[in-house]
Amino acid sequence: MRISFYGAAREVTGSCHLVEIGGARLLLDCGLIQGGKERHERNREPLPFDAKDLTKVILSHAHIDHSGRLALLLKAGYTGSILTTEPTARLLSILLPDSARIQEEDAKWKIRRLEKEGKDASWVTSLYTEEDAHAVLDRLETVEFNQPFDLGDAGTVTFVPAGHILGAAIVDLQLGHGADQRRLVFSGDLGVHNARLLGPPETVPSPDYLIME
Repeated sequence: MRISFYGAAREVTGSCHLVEIGGARLLLDCGLIQGGKERHERNREPLPFDAKDLTKVILSHAHIDHSGRLALLLKAGYTGSILTTEPTARLLSILLPDSARIQEEDAKWKIRRLEKEGKDASWVTSLYTEEDAHAVLDRLETVEFNQPFDLGDAGTVTFVPAGHILGAAIVDLQLGHGADQRRLVFSGDLGVHNARLLGPPETVPSPDYLIME
């Protein structure tokens, strides 16, 4: 098994982690980089892996720093489904188009500013559009909490309530089979105990590997 970190490593934004085991390549989250002077340039950099070769994308929750580059992933050639919980899918139907509108408005503002200054604005484009965002929604495949989902030869994934926002999940991966099986847990973002509206994060016992921001 090989794990590569392409965001939310030494920082808490742009969550994106690649797990490779056997012939499977599983992407955990694909979030927008938010904050920092270089965020615009960083979000426009080519993805540091081949999107066309991914087996499956697994999304912990709907916040844009975990989901906001999914449109770019599809534009880079990913053709598979995106596994997540049903409440997360509902939130994404609001958050992703809204994020796209912000991207489009930012591009229009920059074009107006450059034209006012008499500069070339032909190079300015939106990071992604509302149409791109809706294409992501068409790829969502929802999974019930605490119900293992078969990933074929790679193993299974189970979404465990994380208590962070509606639909937020701890990603519990049982990878491999038999004596070589390993349990990898990705925390996503965790909620708190005694919250008024959401239950606390549930316990996932004895992982072999644990990924946290």
